[in-house]
Amino acid sequence: MEPLRRNPLSYLVLLVVPTIVPAVAGGAEYDGLTAAQWTAKLADEDKQVRRRAAYALGQIGSEAASAVSALVVAADDQNLEVGWYALEALGRIGPAAANAVPDVIRILESAEKFRNEAGYSALRLNAVRALGRMQTESTDAEELLKSTVADADRHVAIAAACLLYTSPSPRDG
Repeated sequence: MEPLRRNPLSYLVLLVVPTIVPAVAGGAEYDGLTAAQWTAKLADEDKQVRRRAAYALGQIGSEAASAVSALVVAADDQNLEVGWYALEALGRIGPAAANAVPDVIRILESAEKFRNEAGYSALRLNAVRALGRMQTESTDAEELLKSTVADADRHVAIAAACLLYTSPSPRDG
């Protein structure tokens, strides 16, 4: 049997299922801490604490909308794992994080600094997925996704193509 990760339809599942199935976070808390407490941990000196905080905020989802600004800073963290968990969290917050679209675009465009690191592809994939989950009507995001369809990383290219196919164009009015 061929592994699921090689089936192009599996990428659509990775894009759609997390937006349909809400995280079980117990309201605006995750692991006993509120979104505000997790947000404060994004500034911790320990990269593992920052990574866990970004993950937790993603599990809280749209109720962590007050953390968007802090998550944008975390998404641009020098630690790749912190960045991709923060991008995942922004995507899980969804449309309430739409004001972060220009920052997510900037992070995706400047991800080259991580090219030789193991999580480079995941960072870029989470940036693309975040743009889709924010349900933005940004023409800049649409243009970036169109150019990303030809990306050398097939995971990123497929994610961008799926988003373009399933999202209405901002010009469709």
